[in-house]
Amino acid sequence: MRALDVLSEAFLTNHPDDAARAIESLGERDAANVLSRVSLDAAAQALSRVAPHDAGRLLTELGAERAAAILNRLEVQDAAAVLRTLEPVEQTPLLAALDEDDAQPISLLLMYPEGTAGAYMDPRALCVPADITVDQAQQRVRVRYRRTLYYIYVVDRDKELIGVVNLRELFMAPKAAPLASVTRRTVARIKASARRNAIVMHPRWRELHTLPVVDDDGRYLGAIRYRTLRRLEVDSANESKRKHPLTVAAGFAGIYALGMHSLLSAAIGALAVNGAKREQPGAAGKAVRGFRWR
Repeated sequence: MRALDVLSEAFLTNHPDDAARAIESLGERDAANVLSRVSLDAAAQALSRVAPHDAGRLLTELGAERAAAILNRLEVQDAAAVLRTLEPVEQTPLLAALDEDDAQPISLLLMYPEGTAGAYMDPRALCVPADITVDQAQQRVRVRYRRTLYYIYVVDRDKELIGVVNLRELFMAPKAAPLASVTRRTVARIKASARRNAIVMHPRWRELHTLPVVDDDGRYLGAIRYRTLRRLEVDSANESKRKHPLTVAAGFAGIYALGMHSLLSAAIGALAVNGAKREQPGAAGKAVRGFRWR
């Protein structure tokens, strides 16, 4: 890896928010060039912070194989948010190139309009049927531990949400006991059609780590994680700031941020120039002298 590529890698990995702002300020081709020369993990970390519409255009520049490899490293909600900005003819090859474990839940999220609970949920959050034993439920948790949240949602054979059990309760219960015997039948929920404000203002967040999402018939679809709630709260706060005049303090902070953004944009812009020529002697020339894209 060449020196400028190493610098790009470090910048995207250690300062993903700043890198995202700088990437957004570049042309699509230059930005895609940067993302094509760093590791998939670094590219995914930065792309997850880029505005969805900008990220979607970058993916089309990268090509289906590289774009799908990056999407596979994003949270399914982030990947769906990006793909939602693309036309169906652009979505199809990317979905086809995704791992099967990611393609199915992402396709499910794309069914729901942007800004709804159905679009923000994690459809892979584990649920189990009520008519199994505690031991069988524990085995499913062990197999799918990466998809297991603090709660295990319990459904009937029609996939209707009927209760919940937390992990502590599940693993302390007698293995031979029916799962239904340790299931709490009162469980908070939110409909997939609920809008963002209803999600953020849901009263049960004060006591829950996740909130299950159901369709109009009460069938379990997935769960919204607490970290998603926090992100939605930040988005709502940012929208509120845009609608109201800045305070003096915020104004100074904005000026400082703008200056930092300009410096970072210039830095990553230099990395994006393909076939950059040696500069003439001077301060700027010394900064990039001897480095070329190949």
